[in-house]
Amino acid sequence: MNGMNGKRTNPSTVNVSGGGNNISTRTKIIRCYKCKQTGHFKNRCPHTEKTKTNAFSVFLTKGFSQSDWHLDSGVSTHLVSNKNLLSNVCYQPKIKEIIVANKTIVPVECSGDLQITTCFGSKNHEINVNNVLYVPNLTTNLLSVSRITTNGNRVEFDQHGCSIYNPQNDCIGIAKLENGVYKLNVKTEQVFAASVKVSSTTWHRRLAHINATDMQKLKNGVVEGVNFSDKCDISKNSCTVCCEGKQTRLPFPHSANKSSGVLELVHTDLCGPMENLSLGKARYFLLFVDDFSRMCTVYFFAREE
Repeated sequence: MNGMNGKRTNPSTVNVSGGGNNISTRTKIIRCYKCKQTGHFKNRCPHTEKTKTNAFSVFLTKGFSQSDWHLDSGVSTHLVSNKNLLSNVCYQPKIKEIIVANKTIVPVECSGDLQITTCFGSKNHEINVNNVLYVPNLTTNLLSVSRITTNGNRVEFDQHGCSIYNPQNDCIGIAKLENGVYKLNVKTEQVFAASVKVSSTTWHRRLAHINATDMQKLKNGVVEGVNFSDKCDISKNSCTVCCEGKQTRLPFPHSANKSSGVLELVHTDLCGPMENLSLGKARYFLLFVDDFSRMCTVYFFAREE
């Protein structure tokens, strides 16, 4: 090796000294399959982008209930395990998936709003929670501490649990420390969604007075979100709007009398005012039709008089 003279050799070649002669031997060049540059492998490529995924601390053990609510400082958004609690449901949430505690990727099905009732002493507080993600594999419901404080509230922790205060400094909820987690004191039977049951008649009106056959198909799973318990019986007799919309105007009676010469009978009609002005700034037009020759003449007017 040329180590005696202190010179640095090319990393892609090795100089071997033997018999007084210097023999240059080229070694294998390391080339990255990612950026096509030399000097490193693909697994150590500095140009590789690290994938970013929304990571959450999620409770998955069997010791939790889907009716419970827990406060967690490790989640960045509210999570719910029961879709029926949501109102204003959106099936295209901004967050598409989360990583749960066992390192598996769980998809987010939808998002929405809900309302919970907390208990503090003899007082109950109804709290609206917005932008809640529904994750089917969850075993409990989680409230994000960061989301709570971002909205102007305050959360105080102690050795027994934590308390939630609104911007007016009123305590609106308490959570007890049980088995290492903070369980919120709520009225489970009063956790409900703001949505109400919708009848088939209401859905019929919302969907632009669709017929009964297609209404039943929508209920049977063609789309999500259309659900009604009563029988869909839509007819002209039950829906006045459908009856009026399907009415047609009777045709004008046919006249057997025909004119025998030009200008013997002239039909005329005045139409206006029009919503949009013509090129000549007119809003009315007067039409003359000769009954014998069918010749038409039109006159335009800016005013009716």
